[in-house]
Amino acid sequence: MKRLFLILVTFLVALLGLTFAVHNPQQVEVHYYFDWIWQGSLALLLFLTLTVGLLIGWLAGRLRGFIQKKQGNRRSRMGVDSRDASLTPRNTPRQFHDVNE
Repeated sequence: MKRLFLILVTFLVALLGLTFAVHNPQQVEVHYYFDWIWQGSLALLLFLTLTVGLLIGWLAGRLRGFIQKKQGNRRSRMGVDSRDASLTPRNTPRQFHDVNE
């Protein structure tokens, strides 16, 4: 079911992109640094911008996952397992919460 939904969403996005390209055939110029000028269609420019944004977001997510995995490996070498539910204060007996009683 999830795969069917993903295919349907991909198809709808592609259809919207195609109709946008048909309705907006204008040529645009992008003036960038060092007098670099690029000419192309508006739809292609938006597609490239979206693709670069998705790539940057994906790389940022992968970097965050890599950093979290590295921190988890460091904790496991120190003998602390963050997934161990017995280490949380909620699961400790009442007598360990207040030493003065």
